[in-house]
Amino acid sequence: MPSPWFNVPALYCRVHLSASHRSREETMPAIHGYTTHDVTLSAVGTFQLVAAHGDRPYFRNEKVTLRVQARIFNELEFQGGGGETIRRGGRSTFGGVTQPSDVNLELTTDEKHEAYLRMGSMGPFTLKHRIDVWDTSPPKPAQGHVNEEFNVDAMLSLTLPKTPGQVRLDAFEKSLIGSPFSCCDSRCEVRLSGLLRLTPDVPVFHLADDTLDQNPIPHCRVRVLCPDGATREFESDEAGDIFIPRASTKDVYTLLEVLDDRAPQSAAIPGTWTVDTVPDRV
Repeated sequence: MPSPWFNVPALYCRVHLSASHRSREETMPAIHGYTTHDVTLSAVGTFQLVAAHGDRPYFRNEKVTLRVQARIFNELEFQGGGGETIRRGGRSTFGGVTQPSDVNLELTTDEKHEAYLRMGSMGPFTLKHRIDVWDTSPPKPAQGHVNEEFNVDAMLSLTLPKTPGQVRLDAFEKSLIGSPFSCCDSRCEVRLSGLLRLTPDVPVFHLADDTLDQNPIPHCRVRVLCPDGATREFESDEAGDIFIPRASTKDVYTLLEVLDDRAPQSAAIPGTWTVDTVPDRV
């Protein structure tokens, strides 16, 4: 019997990859060399996957971008020939939106509904950044900067439900194959969250806190300016998403005010808003 996933025309997907870890290990014992690796990384993508079925259910989007925030520190410390301590390293703090690349979801077996979610199979998501570098080697210590490219690509093995429905990606965090970040290796712990949903469209807004994990804010009431000039109230769902039917991809909705985020008043901290734009349907 053909998989019911053949009948799904599109999926809404949100993926959040993050890492925050620090390590210091002896990597060159002969010269008492220690390497320090300290990173805080976040890459978020919100997009639609459209059916392109062949022999198996298959969904794709070739124009996905990821929003990246990163802090990277790497340094090698070792003992020089004269007994002095020498340090060579680099530090970079940057953020931005990557160049577009592809995401695809392929169901590999009908019986067990096993699937692979691939991000960047046609080439990694890239973002250029500057690294401040230093070398304290005598007799002339040096410092400067180099331009490099930060890359993100990932492959995730997951199991889809027999009957098409929502899939939480954090349930398959341990199924990430390799490290998705170019500055890390397979020993670095990477956290995964997000979901696949069967929706007719992508959400107009996604509400999340400003922590590294970007936890969704459910049941948050907001006031929105609609394309017809009227203001209306909407509430986010359990995933922090607000879906509003749109007659056209040119419809513009403006978030005016948060009315009730269900948090205790004691937790309120004045600050500035950051609003992420969710791409339109493919």
